[in-house]
Amino acid sequence: SFSLFEASMVKKDYSEALRAVHTLKGICQNLSFTRLFESSSLVTNALKENDWNKAVDMMPKLSKDYYETINVIKDFKNSREE
Repeated sequence: SFSLFEASMVKKDYSEALRAVHTLKGICQNLSFTRLFESSSLVTNALKENDWNKAVDMMPKLSKDYYETINVIKDFKNSREE
């Protein structure tokens, strides 16, 4: 969902970006990824309000939260394999 969100934002396909980030938000809520849930919620709300500039401005925070979450998951997975 995150990759689709990024690609859609680059293409300025805001309806597809909304769908992708909304999916990401739901996944994060279900898995209790609080920080990523919060940043994806803010971007979702901005896109729902047709505030494209605000959504674009929030992308670095969302990206940071996404990659931090992914890296923690990878680290956990790797520690379990050792």
